[in-house]
Amino acid sequence: MREDRSNLGCVAVLVSFALSLAVALTLTQGAVRADEPPVAPERAERAAAFFNLFVADRIEDMHSAGSDRLKASLSVAELRQVRTRLIEKYGAVSSFGEPEARRMGDREYFDFHTRYGQASVKMRILLDAAGKLDALQIIDVAVPTSQPADADDDAGPPYLKRDAFRTLKVKLRSGDIELPARLTLPRVEGRVPAVVLVHGSGPHDFDETIGPNKPFRDIAWGLSSAGIAVLRYEKRTLNHAATIDPLRMTLSHETIDDAVAAVTMLRQREEIDPVRVFVMGHSLGGMAAPFIAREAPELAGIIVMAGNSRPILTLVAEQIAHIAGVDGKVTDAERSAIEATRKAISEIRAAAPGAELPTVIGVAGKYWQMLETYDPVAAARELSLPILVLQGERDYQVTVEDFEGWKRGLGGRANVEFRLYSDLNHLMLTGEGKSNPAEYQKRGFVSRAVIEDVAAWIRRR
Repeated sequence: MREDRSNLGCVAVLVSFALSLAVALTLTQGAVRADEPPVAPERAERAAAFFNLFVADRIEDMHSAGSDRLKASLSVAELRQVRTRLIEKYGAVSSFGEPEARRMGDREYFDFHTRYGQASVKMRILLDAAGKLDALQIIDVAVPTSQPADADDDAGPPYLKRDAFRTLKVKLRSGDIELPARLTLPRVEGRVPAVVLVHGSGPHDFDETIGPNKPFRDIAWGLSSAGIAVLRYEKRTLNHAATIDPLRMTLSHETIDDAVAAVTMLRQREEIDPVRVFVMGHSLGGMAAPFIAREAPELAGIIVMAGNSRPILTLVAEQIAHIAGVDGKVTDAERSAIEATRKAISEIRAAAPGAELPTVIGVAGKYWQMLETYDPVAAARELSLPILVLQGERDYQVTVEDFEGWKRGLGGRANVEFRLYSDLNHLMLTGEGKSNPAEYQKRGFVSRAVIEDVAAWIRRR
């Protein structure tokens, strides 16, 4: 099985929301000198002890033994969220080996090759001169391609009609890179309507895989079973993170440009009706959908699925508080982390141009400051095309309050429709009770109601 690699350089933290609010922050790694003395065995044992604390979810112990640098960049709650998001994204840790040790100036680093579900994750522990934990970094992620998802022995969602479409392996050319993609084409005569699927935050494959779930694959299979072509592609940040400067990144670099290229690609195919191409964005992709439409005015409409209408940092603070309270109690450490996050958010919002900014969940303040400049509802009000807004009522990442924000801004327009699903979470999977990160590790499929509503809405256009 071929693996795709996410070469993210020296990543301070990977927090993959299924808004996921996930961002990889690439930092500059110091050079390793050939004449550096070897690392003492007891230092490797100390690094392994730190890594075992991380795997065992003893995050408070790990954090308390950290350096001042670590404590200033990551709170206990944020460090725990790194662990939670890795498990959400790829699955539980099944194995890891002895670390590879290197010296880098007055610090030592230890690389652990770790297996999270089917993903191989290279994680790095850095110790300072005093032997304190100085950083936890994600260096490389290798995940299987989604080819097994198209295998005949995968039963798929209950609405799948396998004989109703065919799947093509294609490449999406965007600027100077090519992104692996899948195009599902209905087996019908004549040209068909088509949808481009746009991911949430963070590095995603073309199925937007989260744990055992593949929401984009479900949507593609469901809509193509209903006569609608679907293009889904790997997000640029999965295998081409080096093409983006994280301190200068914009939503165009991360999401919009590639989506516009996908729209162009579909409109040029002979199987596709060029005046019936739509964009369906999930989470951050939903927030970006109005901006994609602004750059691709030939679109027939946009679908906002669990897209935030409020500023993204507001959602970050809410998510951290929600996760802290999932177990029914909020510890003093969690409460302090929540307050520290709120304080950092306030500093970012109040900062003068060019000011040094704090990190939030380990991600550069400049990235959050950039996202705060986008107002998706205001952008959507400038559009004349049809819009469909979908929201799960159980979603704790993008909430009903965001859904109401879309309604306040766009309600009353004849060509804008809204759908609220009482039993769905952020991935549009069915569940009961209060949603939480562990729910994403349960196998499920995008709700049939979502597939049917989207298909019916497209057919009317």
